[in-house]
Amino acid sequence: MCITISGAHIQLSTQKLGVVFLEDPDKCTHLVSKGIFRTPKFVRAMCVAKFAVNPSWLEDSAEAGRLLRESLVFILLPTQSFLAAEESYWISDEEKENRFKFSLKEVFAMNRSTPVLQDITIYATEHIGMDVETLKHVVISAGGQVSLFHHL
Repeated sequence: MCITISGAHIQLSTQKLGVVFLEDPDKCTHLVSKGIFRTPKFVRAMCVAKFAVNPSWLEDSAEAGRLLRESLVFILLPTQSFLAAEESYWISDEEKENRFKFSLKEVFAMNRSTPVLQDITIYATEHIGMDVETLKHVVISAGGQVSLFHHL
């Protein structure tokens, strides 16, 4: 259910609520983190998770003795932008959103019924400037395929 990029202390108190912590980000429903990180685990979890919440959601759920509502409601404005009407447990990291030029809330508000890279093949050489296995895992998590070209 959850992939967490935060401390293990939270895990003990929420397992009795049915929360299962996974190492495989491709199988998670909730991404739990204190902020936004450009790690393979975080990026892969963003591709499949339904919610991206901060650790307070787990802590407050444990205290309440039940899983609380993740509390993210989007309203489409006439300007075609999104307004998060309620976002109490949503990951908030303005510094990283500005640095990476994206909005986490808008990513999760998009229609995610189809994987973002479905039916797309990414072609790469072994000299792409990052670990090829990491690239493959991220692209596959997003529904795509990777084809590697080897120089002759």
